[in-house]
Amino acid sequence: VSQADPCYAGPFFRDVENDVKESEDEFSADDSHRNEGIIFFNEKFQLVDSEYKEGSEYVLSHFIKQGSYGEVHGARDAQTGFEFAAKKIALKRFSSEEVGAWSALRSPRVVELFGVIRDGPCVVLLMDQKSGSLGQLIMKRGRLPEDLSLHYVSQVLTALEYLVKKKVAHLDIKADNVLLSEDGKDTFLCDFGHAEKLDSQGQSLRGLKDLKGTETHMAPEIVKGEPRGAKADVWSSCCMLLHMLNGCEPWTRYYTCRLYLKIANDPPPVREIPPDCSPLTAEVLKAGLQKDPVKRSSASQMKNKTDRALKEVGGFTSPVKGPYAEPLYVTSKSMQLPYSSDGSENGELHPESADKVTTAERKARKLNLGNENETGSRESKQGLLFGPQVLISEPNQKWGNKVTTLPELELRKLERDFYLSSLSQLHSAEMQEQLLSCINSDILNWEPLDKKDSGRWSLSPADDFSSGFFSYNSQSDAQVLSTDLLGQTPFRPPWCFQGVDVCIRDFSRRSIRIREKRRVKVGHIATGISDQISERVFTLETLQGRQIAHNEEVLESGLELRCVPAPDFSSAWRWRIRDRVLETR
Repeated sequence: VSQADPCYAGPFFRDVENDVKESEDEFSADDSHRNEGIIFFNEKFQLVDSEYKEGSEYVLSHFIKQGSYGEVHGARDAQTGFEFAAKKIALKRFSSEEVGAWSALRSPRVVELFGVIRDGPCVVLLMDQKSGSLGQLIMKRGRLPEDLSLHYVSQVLTALEYLVKKKVAHLDIKADNVLLSEDGKDTFLCDFGHAEKLDSQGQSLRGLKDLKGTETHMAPEIVKGEPRGAKADVWSSCCMLLHMLNGCEPWTRYYTCRLYLKIANDPPPVREIPPDCSPLTAEVLKAGLQKDPVKRSSASQMKNKTDRALKEVGGFTSPVKGPYAEPLYVTSKSMQLPYSSDGSENGELHPESADKVTTAERKARKLNLGNENETGSRESKQGLLFGPQVLISEPNQKWGNKVTTLPELELRKLERDFYLSSLSQLHSAEMQEQLLSCINSDILNWEPLDKKDSGRWSLSPADDFSSGFFSYNSQSDAQVLSTDLLGQTPFRPPWCFQGVDVCIRDFSRRSIRIREKRRVKVGHIATGISDQISERVFTLETLQGRQIAHNEEVLESGLELRCVPAPDFSSAWRWRIRDRVLETR
């Protein structure tokens, strides 16, 4: 390890990454003790004999967060006592693009990277330590005041302006990747695990068009695999602004299914702009949520619009700390299609579209109308079913725990009717299988998950909503099977999903999120998802590379595993799945 200029970090760790790919699993004893890397001319880090190892030159003080690509710990230099954050990434999961992009940045709005070292089987990123993230603040406060939200997004846009000048796209802008100063007034962009270099036109130099970022904040061009660049970060920053203003991430109040098709085909989420925000704030969101990146405002233009909107509301005056404000959510009495089938935003259904509404949907709407009449509501049928959705906030009720007004038995019958009526329509073989599974599965029995085995609830694999540290996703992708195929969500998710959440990453780094009964065994999970894994033979291990027994029971949510090869000649595995069958040694 040596003190050197940051410009050498990218090329050095590109060679490290290539060496790891070439050697594959052939790690020697020397590799496990290898310590090499670069610290960027900082006297707060004291090397000893050209080494900087965990447990000797620096020590880990506390665990901060488990992310998708590595663990983040608080750390302290053993000689100087300087405190910093250390992000540990397994070599097999390490991408030198993060180091190459991040090491070239020097901005007061970007978390400072102090150095990068290889320490045995891990790469460790040494970075500035902050007191918390914007995502954590939203969890504590719910909806943020408009002026505070504009203040934060203005600073993030300043960071994006700088990234454009440096020809870097972050591609994972969200509240969890925005860290805060001690007083909470300043923001710092972090986690460049998805960053890509840009050409002179602001487009990504990377040839691959894989999905990058967090699903709820993902720009349409990324979802559709089209050319992407700096404008994708503008879209994500507006999604983050909606998250701050509403207290919940965009799209999630309307849909519990996979969002990729919604983002690609539906109008942008401008309907989620709070009705009480200022006109200029609404204009900021509309300018940044243009689906066509050519029409979308640039980071610089967005910064100017945001500053004008902040000035209109009286400037930044709200305190960072304050009382909890209930997030906005869709009122339970609205069971309408938020957009017409032709994509218009007037919320009305054309006659030809209305003919496609299933019998189950008509029954649900009729039943809902009846309930409203009983409570004194005299809203017109057209306004109730097809009018714009109303966002409300109840001070005495936590968001996400709303009680449905539909009787339980009616819900069960309506869901079954819907799936049966859907089977009479033309669908792919996979969709037909899913519909049949819905009809015959526990979802219609409404029994607690700890009493009945959920079977294979991995029918709908989905990417994790999160890609970096300081992030958490509380939404289960398994809920997709309780929604209708048109994208509506007229029913509350069934109670039977009260189990444990497990995330499995396949060989292409795609995430499969499932919910199973408590005490389910790892081997049972692996067998259940085997038909969704690209390789015929595999085993599971933790993201840190630790082997996990096939008969180990999952006692709580949050377990994250990954698929790894288990060939015949390898002695590393103790159990594996081969052609959907569990084999043990």
